Amino acid sequence: MNLFNFFQTIRRFQSPRRRLQVKRGQYSDSQSLETRVLPATLVNPTTLTYQDIDGDDVSVTFSNPILTAANVNSVFLFNSGNVNGNNTFPQQLRQIKVSDLAAAAGTTITTVATRNPV
Repeated sequence: MNLFNFFQTIRRFQSPRRRLQVKRGQYSDSQSLETRVLPATLVNPTTLTYQDIDGDDVSVTFSNPILTAANVNSVFLFNSGNVNGNNTFPQQLRQIKVSDLAAAAGTTITTVATRNPV
């Protein structure tokens, strides 16, 4: 399976957004105070981890050390958020773009998803 087919498969499993329904005359006491999206973690210059939309733990590994804190958000594009924290929230990886990195020439990318037991 090539990388394009992999992302097309992931895209099919996109979860629908749900709206909070409140009956007429009722008021909701809940209020959104802050939105935090921390989809992924830069482990080292060759490895990034995140949680996919199914809750599985995903590791993306490069054969060459090309990832830095300065370029990781331009290499990985998620449906929301940046690479800046932990793997608490499920995210959909939309794109891995290494064409702008000269050091990426000849680099192999390996993606492994491991079912989360929770």
